[in-house]
Amino acid sequence: MKECLRNLFMAAMLSASLLPMSAQRDRLILRDGAVIGNVRVLATTTDSTLYQEKAGKRTVESSISNDMIYLIKYQKRGNVYFTLDGKQFTGDIGSSMPGDATAIYLLEGRELWGYNLIVSQNEVSYQASKKRKSEQYTIPKDSIFLILYPDETRDVLNDFSVMQERHEAELERERQRAEAERIAREAAMFPKAGRLRTVTGKQYQVTIVAESDGVYVFTRDDEKASPVYKIRKENVSELDVKYIGQ
Repeated sequence: MKECLRNLFMAAMLSASLLPMSAQRDRLILRDGAVIGNVRVLATTTDSTLYQEKAGKRTVESSISNDMIYLIKYQKRGNVYFTLDGKQFTGDIGSSMPGDATAIYLLEGRELWGYNLIVSQNEVSYQASKKRKSEQYTIPKDSIFLILYPDETRDVLNDFSVMQERHEAELERERQRAEAERIAREAAMFPKAGRLRTVTGKQYQVTIVAESDGVYVFTRDDEKASPVYKIRKENVSELDVKYIGQ
């Protein structure tokens, strides 16, 4: 019985792999704007995507790194987008787009479609349907990755170096915010140890135990039983200390 079930399973897998290419209507859109159409996507992993395509009379399997893919447009599953580092996220269904519509793909990973596109210097406008008085939409040109026309010609309006720069800038802003928060937290924490230099040129290794708006309160590390000193901040030329915990 187990052998029979195994044979049925293998037969089903074999028949799926032998589907005619006319039935295989998945499409890959790459980050450089290239389109690999009329393929059958077999599998995606965390790193790559495996697909079948026609090569003459033969059907061949190919693999492509996910970080090269902008979109897998499945015939039945809809759209699956990829982030800059190759991670997948599910987008719009996309399969209901009419064949005579123009597709607009945004840098963020989204598909729009419409008719009667007008591309100006800073914007792209389009209509929701072919009716002359249908609703018109306008989107910033710098948010668009690719326009794909019904005749398979295409315009790449922005490459992904723009998106990469934005991504890196956001990461840097986040790093700076985190650093500023850390510094602010540590600024309110005591004790802090380090070097203090006065405006007269004297230098001490100190432990700051408190501070107010105008005064540092500290002990000197070179004195075994150091009294608590106070110095006005205006008399300090340099202070390099770090929080050392309790």
